[in-house]
Amino acid sequence: MAVVGYGVHKKSFSKSKKEEARPTSFGQKEFLKYVRENAKKDLCGEQESLVNIEITLNPEGRPVDIKWKEYSCEKAKLEMARLLNQSPSWTTDFNHKVQLKISW
Repeated sequence: MAVVGYGVHKKSFSKSKKEEARPTSFGQKEFLKYVRENAKKDLCGEQESLVNIEITLNPEGRPVDIKWKEYSCEKAKLEMARLLNQSPSWTTDFNHKVQLKISW
């Protein structure tokens, strides 16, 4: 707080653009949308990129214990690992196993 003249002027703190852009809810539905928007295309040649995984989310909402059940090519597997690492923290499904079968 700063005193200005005879009145009191309260400083306002605005949220950064990054904070405003952060989703309030991020779960399986939002992750699938995130993949569609951010995944690199044409990784497996003419074949569609496909990944079937099972993940567990830690209390901070980060994917841990990734089990790779199926993937169309090594590049698709690496791309999914990148997306899991760079996506926003999940706000749902903590300490549960989540099955994801994603193609792009």
